[in-house]
Parts: sequence; C-alpha cells; structure tokens
Amino acid sequence: MTVRGWRLGAVAVLAAICVSGPGGPGGIRTASDLGPLPADRYDFTPQDYQRSQRASALLDRQCMEKRGHPDFPLDPVTPATPSS
Repeated sequence: MTVRGWRLGAVAVLAAICVSGPGGPGGIRTASDLGPLPADRYDFTPQDYQRSQRASALLDRQCMEKRGHPDFPLDPVTPATPSS
C-alpha cells in the first residue's frame, strides 16, 4: 500500500469511528451547534477594526510629520478614491 493509500485508509477508519460514536450522525450538524469556540474571543469587533484604522492613520501622520510634511491629513484621498 502506498503512502496515499495509508492516509485514505486512516481517514476512512477515523470517519467511521467518529460517526459511530455516542453523538452519532445527528449530534453536531453545523459549527454553531458546537457553541462558542475558544478563538472566538479574539475576533475583531467593528469598533476594534475602526480603532486599528485610526491608530494606523495617526502613525502615518506622525511619520510624515517627522519627514517634513506637517500638514499631512489623517485620511488622505488616494487617486483610487472617488471624490464626492
């Protein structure tokens, strides 16, 4: 048996064991059935994302001021940004 054959066989055996376990096929059907996962507490909220963007803009501005551009805006308009 090749390495690929061993892997497929091992996956088939593990799948059969998992399906025949106490939960069976009806135990968990979606990820939300598992409840909150440990990594969920590290997800960014919209406020976290906004705060991160603001901090990046402030760092950019400070860097530009140190390089002789004291009037650098916090939210510069790039050529790709449509003006309104």
